[in-house]
Amino acid sequence: MIRRKTSLRYKQALGAVSAFALTTSLSAFAMAQEAMTFNIEAQPLSEALVEFSRQSDVDVIAPSSVTRGLRSSPVAGDLPPQEALRTILGDAAIDMKVQDDGSIVLAQHVVEEESGNSPFRVAQADQSDDSVAEVNASSAAGNDTEARDEIVVTGTNIRGAAPVGAPLLQFDREAIAQTGVTTVQEFIEKLPQNFGGGVSDDSILPQNGGTFSPESGAGVNLRGLGNGSNLVLLNGNRLAASGGGSYVDVSMIPLSAVERIDVLTDGASAVYGTDAVSGVVNVILRDDFDGAETVARFGAVTDGGLRDYRVSQTLGESWRTGRALLTYDYSNRDPLFASDRAFTESAADPSVLVPGQERHSVLGSVHQDLSENVTVFLTGLYSDRSFSQAFTRGVSGTVSTVGDTQQLNVAAGVNIRLSQDWSVDLSGSYSAVDSFYSVEESLFDVTENDQRQAELFVFDVKASGIAFEAPGGPVRVALGGQYRRDDYEASNEFNAFGFSSLSASNLDRDVYAAFGEVLFPVVGPGNERPFVKRLEFSAAGRYEDYSDFGSSFDPRIGAVFEPVDGFVLRGSWGTSFRAPILSDTDETRNGLRVTNEPNLPLLYFDYQNPTGITPIIFIGGNNSALSEETSTQWTLGFDYEPSAIPNLRTSLTYFNIDYEDRIAPPAAGSEVLNLLADPKFDPFVDRNPDIDVVNGFFADPRLLNFFGLIPEDIGAIVDNRLKNLSETEISGLDYLVSYGIDADFGRFDFQSSGSYYFEFANQFTSDSPLVDIVNTVFNPVDFTMRNSVSWSKDKLSGVLAVNYVNGYTNDRADPSEEVSEWVTVDFQAAYRTGDTPRVSWLRNLDFLLNVDNLLDEDPPLVRAGD
Repeated sequence: MIRRKTSLRYKQALGAVSAFALTTSLSAFAMAQEAMTFNIEAQPLSEALVEFSRQSDVDVIAPSSVTRGLRSSPVAGDLPPQEALRTILGDAAIDMKVQDDGSIVLAQHVVEEESGNSPFRVAQADQSDDSVAEVNASSAAGNDTEARDEIVVTGTNIRGAAPVGAPLLQFDREAIAQTGVTTVQEFIEKLPQNFGGGVSDDSILPQNGGTFSPESGAGVNLRGLGNGSNLVLLNGNRLAASGGGSYVDVSMIPLSAVERIDVLTDGASAVYGTDAVSGVVNVILRDDFDGAETVARFGAVTDGGLRDYRVSQTLGESWRTGRALLTYDYSNRDPLFASDRAFTESAADPSVLVPGQERHSVLGSVHQDLSENVTVFLTGLYSDRSFSQAFTRGVSGTVSTVGDTQQLNVAAGVNIRLSQDWSVDLSGSYSAVDSFYSVEESLFDVTENDQRQAELFVFDVKASGIAFEAPGGPVRVALGGQYRRDDYEASNEFNAFGFSSLSASNLDRDVYAAFGEVLFPVVGPGNERPFVKRLEFSAAGRYEDYSDFGSSFDPRIGAVFEPVDGFVLRGSWGTSFRAPILSDTDETRNGLRVTNEPNLPLLYFDYQNPTGITPIIFIGGNNSALSEETSTQWTLGFDYEPSAIPNLRTSLTYFNIDYEDRIAPPAAGSEVLNLLADPKFDPFVDRNPDIDVVNGFFADPRLLNFFGLIPEDIGAIVDNRLKNLSETEISGLDYLVSYGIDADFGRFDFQSSGSYYFEFANQFTSDSPLVDIVNTVFNPVDFTMRNSVSWSKDKLSGVLAVNYVNGYTNDRADPSEEVSEWVTVDFQAAYRTGDTPRVSWLRNLDFLLNVDNLLDEDPPLVRAGD
């Protein structure tokens, strides 16, 4: 990949001005400061100041107008804090003033006009209380205070706070780039906490809550609980879902437009409402870039014809009261055929492993201060993706799918700063997905045309601020409400065996929500004592009322305890829920047929009938009587960053989820043929149907009666519609260890992260036994991890990563057999030209080489069942 990045942020004259400003300000230091160890990467200046405060224990006060649009310079090594801060500020024209309490105030430097011909003038920032925000390093383990006009951290509605007790992973652009991925879905797939058995553009297996995606989309499946059991946000806003509402298609989000990705691996319905059972993924878009950036990528596979082309252009501009950004991203990927791989070359041709796609995306955002206390924003993202795929199976012949998906997301809002401590946010967002696909099955000349449209309107109001001062610090609260409207439309044209059907549905729902949250510091900097450095509690609750099925209230509590510097214990408990999606309640396309005619080949064997044959009415599809899925989850963990070992960070989290009333059909796949043969399905079989009920089914125009049976022939009604059935219990550990070393020959960073399951147990119904399904085919394995080592020196850098997926049992083969573990190696090398080349067009160029699966390790073979 080649990337051109031209900064427009600083004028040439600014360096001299900045040097004078910093020299003057630093002369105010009355005493020399002892050297401390710093390791702060280049990043947005506001975030770098937070990290500086955390590492130095020095409070920094900076107006948002000073830091907006600026990026920091990196700093590493042993330096006095003032020198480290000067390095971070780089060439920025910013004054530094040390207060009596040791804190540092930053302000824009004023360039006085000498003769009326000064080329520019930078206004002095107002240092009144209403225009500054403190960056406090006393909360080193997850509660760093941010500037008040920064976005709220994922997992909480309280500004200037992080979710107390919750495990939150944050990945910035640099961290994402080091994984070598080129799409959002590729990055999600590399997370140990994500299970790949759900919706994916390279998978057609409808297992474990996933579903085949004819739109060639890709979802998130945290903890393996299904794509609909985790919430995916874009800039903190909900998105209209694809697949009839079953998953949010992250493949529609261009990676070039992403600033960072937050992953909260904890239930969060108390903050966000429905879907946040196994966690939240929040994709944060870029909106604070100044300059021009061009990215060109080319990728290819070593075996096969897949080629991947990506080009993007980003333009950004900042001014004293605002900023704007525009990004265009284009990608084109050829298909990868099964015949191109040795381990799948025996598959019937044509079969596509990775479908072909072409996508256009446009992102635009504007932020503007209307006054000192009022800021407005507008962000929009539009993506259009066309796709084609094909596979061959015995019962259908060649199945070919072509189609197009368009997604639009628009959000606008205003932040009103009522005082230094309180602000109000008013926002609205609109999201829409429009998908069309056409499917053809060659063997029986089956064709299907499907159009799905989903729209989501959300209006939020929330107030956040400081309620009062407690001995441990300020007590922060957030209160608010939300109105949400879901609309879903679908039309289907189906042709097979000379039979044609047309169906259409139009569903909607209204949701009203009220929520509150409080963060209470019991012990903090003002009253800390030996072995009790910090103790904080949080509580949140959310009530949601649905127009179509009922209401839900979900609480969450969290706690953080820091006995000594650098060691933090944390825990959380809460409940979450998942509302049935609109398409799951739509019965207009339900299957209804008469089967098991005695004179034709047997379809359903009946263990209660001596002849084995019972004519039945079979009902399949959706259910308008569904209720919500519910869960209870709790976590317990620690973070440890010992001061005696700089650059070492360790984290361990235990998680436990009890997930009840999960929505699923009684039987799926080949299990449908056992509905009369297995006693466990008896609750869904009516063996003495009322004749009036049977007559009602025969009068239904949807009933397929190919065998010409009459109502009196029917011996049972089998109901295989969706139901609130199963319960899943999971528990396990997540870990993270990272360590950095500065040496004469470069900087080394080591990291290991992984996820281990103690159990992943499923209960079919409340009367069924609990069965552990971890380490079985199509279900999560007990251990996955990713280890990496990165090196950087001057303009060169490299990353080597090892991915590990444990082996498991293929219990669908007869006899069952063991599947080996899978270990792959990824590699990245990068060279950055910087500003030094004499030839101008060679400046600020980044050259990156990424290699996935460097050793070309084939995935382990899983034999189909006999």
